[in-house]
Amino acid sequence: MAKYLKKHKLLIEWASLAGILVALISLLANAAFVRAAPKQTPAEIAQKAQELNYKQDFDASLDLLLGAFQNGEEDPALRKLFRTTLILKIQYQVSEGYRRIRIDKSDVDAYLLLSRTFTYTGDNSRALEILSDGTTENPKSVELWMALALTELQLDRDAEALSVFREVVSLDSFNVDAHHSMAFLMSQSDDKRILNLSSALIHAKISVDLQPQNPDFLDTLATVHHQLGQQEEAIRIIKTAIMLAPDEPFYKKELVRFEKRGQDETKQVVLDVVDAVEFGTGR
Repeated sequence: MAKYLKKHKLLIEWASLAGILVALISLLANAAFVRAAPKQTPAEIAQKAQELNYKQDFDASLDLLLGAFQNGEEDPALRKLFRTTLILKIQYQVSEGYRRIRIDKSDVDAYLLLSRTFTYTGDNSRALEILSDGTTENPKSVELWMALALTELQLDRDAEALSVFREVVSLDSFNVDAHHSMAFLMSQSDDKRILNLSSALIHAKISVDLQPQNPDFLDTLATVHHQLGQQEEAIRIIKTAIMLAPDEPFYKKELVRFEKRGQDETKQVVLDVVDAVEFGTGR
């Protein structure tokens, strides 16, 4: 479910290989992500990057190239080499993941490596296939089940994701992300078949009990109360979220929304009372 993924940052949404390129190059805007490379000629940088690629040290090669770009290097050949290196890294990860699984089907990290790689390239269907195989071979792996649930969400399969989150909770009753995800889906999914506010309230309360200082979890709990018509409780809880994250405008907008509905309901009650009085007096 796209709005869930965007709001709660549970997945990195990479639509394509080009998306990866754009996302990685965007790291140049933040020096904390990249080590600036010493000043070298483009030819020297390319030679070093190719040597690293030969050793299959693709992360170091990408880091070197990104450092060059950060230093203002605009050589087209280096940008082409960057893209080639990225492709080599992806191909290596796919090959390595399958190799490790052939050797040991209980290698959970290999399934996760493969699924992440396919997700990064936008091939969520293959990621789903890999994770389904992984959970079949490793039915007790909470990590694999969680990755599978998030991939289902990426594919807008909310009902399937909810089913997988239930499996996670059955394996780990204290998995706060699963409880919160279930609360969110059962209260705000576009799939009307899985909406269940009473169950959503239970899971939202559990997630807040487990992480009472998490403003996102408080927001979801407040939203469920709002949907149930419990405006005072919704307002109280969203105010707590605002206290915890005063710089987040979203929670302040939610408070305004909750307060407006509360005011509207109060006005309606007053009108209903007036109508009843007028009807009783025959006016």
